[in-house]
Amino acid sequence: MAHPLELLERFRQAPKNLIHIGANNGSEHLAYKEANLDNVIYIEAVEEVFIKLKRRLKDHEKHVPIQAVVSDTSGEEVTFNITSNSALSSSMLPLGRTGRLHPELQVEQRKLLTTTLDDLLVNHKLDHVSFDAIVADIQGAEMKALKGALKTLENTYYLYLEASLTPLYDGGCTFYELQDFLSSMKYHVVDLEVNSRGNGDALFIREDRLDLL
Repeated sequence: MAHPLELLERFRQAPKNLIHIGANNGSEHLAYKEANLDNVIYIEAVEEVFIKLKRRLKDHEKHVPIQAVVSDTSGEEVTFNITSNSALSSSMLPLGRTGRLHPELQVEQRKLLTTTLDDLLVNHKLDHVSFDAIVADIQGAEMKALKGALKTLENTYYLYLEASLTPLYDGGCTFYELQDFLSSMKYHVVDLEVNSRGNGDALFIREDRLDLL
C-alpha cells in the first residue's frame, strides 16, 4: 500500500498538521518528519507499544505521542483485545474474521477507557491546531473515531483510513459504510487499494479541495 503522504503528493496535496490514530510504534515518523509537517499527533492505545512510540519520538519536536483509545464517546470502559503480533491487530472490537483468518494470534484482554478525538485535543490543549489530515488504522473502529471527531473534521481535508469490503472485526465498519457517512460530509474517495481478502486503505479528500486535483 502507498504511504498516505506519497499518495497525497500524487494528487498535489500537502497537509500541514496530521493526526495518526493507531500509530503503533510510529514507524511512519521519518516520512512525516521529511514532509516538514508543522504538527503530528500519534495516538496509540496499548501501553507497551506506546512506551516504544514515546521513546522513538523523544527528540522530534512537534511530534507528540498520546496514549488513548479513540472512539465515538468519552469515558466508556471497553474490553480492548491486544494481539500477539506486536499488537498490530489489536482492537476495541472482538477479532471476528481476523481471528478466524489468523488462529495463531494470542489475545490478551484489558479494560480501557475511551475518549473522543475532539475531547482528546481539548484535554491536551491541541484544539487550537487545524489538523487538515487524519490517518486512522484502528481495525474496524474507524467509524467510531470519525463520529467522535465532528469538531475536528471541520478543518480536516484529507482522510486516509483502513478500509475493508467486509468486516474483519465483529461490529467493524466497511468501506461502503465509511463512504456513505463521509459523503454526507462532502468527502469523496479518490483512491482505494484492497488485497485479495478485501481489506486495505482508502483516501478521502473533501470537496473543497478537489478543485486542486
